Amino acid sequence: MSEKINQFCESLKEQLTELESKFSNAKADIESFPQEAQNLVQSKLKEAKTQLASNKEKAESAKTKVQQFLETKKLELQSQIDEWKEQREVDKLVHRADKAEEYAAAVIIFAASALEESQVAVLEAIEARMEAEEAVSNSQNNTDFHEKTQLS
Repeated sequence: MSEKINQFCESLKEQLTELESKFSNAKADIESFPQEAQNLVQSKLKEAKTQLASNKEKAESAKTKVQQFLETKKLELQSQIDEWKEQREVDKLVHRADKAEEYAAAVIIFAASALEESQVAVLEAIEARMEAEEAVSNSQNNTDFHEKTQLS
């Protein structure tokens, strides 16, 4: 394979490995939540929101690249690509390959951002559930207290 293909594949491999690591971390976080205190959940939520915010611009840029690539892709017809090959229009073929690589990289960035956003959503859901359970518990305690004081 050419050096350019090797570099592209290595870059994708690194990005996918990073994404796999994020998935693993998210899974580990979710599995450990039942044992963790509310403060830790809030801390993780704050951390996840910070990470999401810092990557939001990067994700938006990646999304724009994906949309641009898809628009370009629609305009390209296989017959035109075949024509470029036949006429040995190397510059156009190289440009097309560069754009395809940019698209692949952008999709990976977008997927990583979606994962980060899902982590925030999961943490917010857990926090909301913990708050709801605390409110229910407090409500029951208050009801029990009022019933006991009325019986006395």
